[in-house]
Amino acid sequence: MNQLDPEVQSELDAVRRDFESRIGTMITDIADTWEKTQLSNDPVVGMKRVGELAHSLAGNAGIFGQRQISGAATDLEVAIDGRLAATDDFESHRIKISRLLSDLQNKFAEMDAGS
Repeated sequence: MNQLDPEVQSELDAVRRDFESRIGTMITDIADTWEKTQLSNDPVVGMKRVGELAHSLAGNAGIFGQRQISGAATDLEVAIDGRLAATDDFESHRIKISRLLSDLQNKFAEMDAGS
């Protein structure tokens, strides 16, 4: 396996640490947006934003090897996409999405406790 130039490796490590330091804030943004979405008369815009935030977290976490965070964020994104494509009522999906968000928060808490 080829080694990266030490300077490049150092820069990558700094980017990874920066991302890892922002995971909690990213999850809080998702949770806050979800809370506002549930109170909205028209939750579609908020749900789209939750999906975008989950997508971004999932991709970045995957790049930096945070597989559990990436998987939980992906599950949340898929649930949001499923709700946006559904024709049934919002309530039937609200509980599932809330549970998946809770799972994501728990994965972060486990990751954070292990650091």
